[in-house]
Amino acid sequence: VPEELKNQEMFSNFWHFDRREISELKFFVYFSDVSELDGPFHVQSRGRTKELMKIGFKNRQDYGIPSQILEHPEHVKKITGKLGTTYFGNANVCLHRAGDPVENHIRDMVQFVFVPSKKPLSENWLEDVTPLSTRKFIPDQK
Repeated sequence: VPEELKNQEMFSNFWHFDRREISELKFFVYFSDVSELDGPFHVQSRGRTKELMKIGFKNRQDYGIPSQILEHPEHVKKITGKLGTTYFGNANVCLHRAGDPVENHIRDMVQFVFVPSKKPLSENWLEDVTPLSTRKFIPDQK
């Protein structure tokens, strides 16, 4: 990301929550080696997220608190590792963001989303699946 564009959100690189049900979990898998240079996934613990909310964190467009508090290295976990490194968590209750890769570096990953079912799977369950990307958030949606 060119320096002049770093104040704009390019790829979920601003601190945020996902806006889904809190019962949804995500499993991230790196498809490449990821170092600090590659813009690793950044995450705060649930406890730290609650603290940040109490002291004034607002949203991804206006943090409402100083960056040195939000980005305190004692509380930010940067997920680095070799190809195949995984992270399992709840992106709806923990502040997180994509890291900013330096020039000629990438972070290649996939995410799997787990949503609890409200009923047992039928024998032909695959026919009942609605891709998450085509759904709007509606509480109690199947």
